[in-house]
Amino acid sequence: MINHFVEVFDAKKRRLEQLMECIVSNSCQMVALGGAGGDGDGGGGTVLVPDATALQRGFESQTQQWKAEAAKRVFLEIPDSKAPTFAIDFYKRGKSPAFGVAGMSARPAAQPVVALYRVQRSKITNVWVAEDAEGIAEMQGATEEDVCASDAYMQALEVMVRPGGFKSMPKRYYNDYSKMEVWM
Repeated sequence: MINHFVEVFDAKKRRLEQLMECIVSNSCQMVALGGAGGDGDGGGGTVLVPDATALQRGFESQTQQWKAEAAKRVFLEIPDSKAPTFAIDFYKRGKSPAFGVAGMSARPAAQPVVALYRVQRSKITNVWVAEDAEGIAEMQGATEEDVCASDAYMQALEVMVRPGGFKSMPKRYYNDYSKMEVWM
């Protein structure tokens, strides 16, 4: 789902309705990852964008188009078809899909960004964002262990576990997109 969302975001002729089809229409929020406060559902931080309507307005306000591209991703899947899945994407400066540490961004984010996506029933239900203060996106040769030992990953894990914990251990998949082999 996250790959599809980014593909639609990257399209030369971006169609807002296709972008919004990737998002739960009534309740999707963007929340600051980590910190105090929150909305009571285990979100962990300040609500930056309160709902899908505000997300849509944010996409509509973009003054330029840019290519979104995660540098690294950790994907967590729980072996229960009703359970949500999570993706933690690390984006280099200017490569996140309209998400900055202050919420929606009309231009490419000025800082590297970590985004935690929660997906359920093939829709993005929540997005948490933070600055990639540790530079994971830029880190050459970062292993899965390096990424999963980072503060950003630990904050994301806390958010994922908080609403009641995992019913079973999630399967974890790691991708460093700078190391992807290209077959010709």
